[in-house]
Amino acid sequence: MIFSDNDYEVFISPDGSNHYYKEYEMNARSVWWDLCLNKPYSNGGYENSSRVFGGSGWDDPDLLTSAKVWGCTINEPATGPCKGWTVEIKFPLKAISLNNTNTLPIKNGSYWRINFSRVEWKVTIRQDPSSGREYYIKDSTPCDNWLWVI
Repeated sequence: MIFSDNDYEVFISPDGSNHYYKEYEMNARSVWWDLCLNKPYSNGGYENSSRVFGGSGWDDPDLLTSAKVWGCTINEPATGPCKGWTVEIKFPLKAISLNNTNTLPIKNGSYWRINFSRVEWKVTIRQDPSSGREYYIKDSTPCDNWLWVI
């Protein structure tokens, strides 16, 4: 589950209704997951994704992603402190606009709602007594979540 890892998330509602919005999540390993939510969970909505419906779940086949970690190797504390990581996501508009009133091509003056979220879990460095190898373990504290709403 990408959302239980440090990740970057994008929520896109082409018509601003929050119905049939698309959600994309990606971690520093460039592993991604996408879903379509028919309406907000608080209104009885359900997730349509390959996680829930397997091969028949909603999936964005033309999505392109990339991630890069700067200054360290992921989950290897001995490689030095990480300086950060970046993601790149190319969203295919055809899949995003599915089941929304905004149509393609995008018309001048149309309004698409998009939100960005950065999720970060606190970790502690532990050492394996037999090998001496250091590793990270997630703390039990809640994650930090930064949001940008456009």
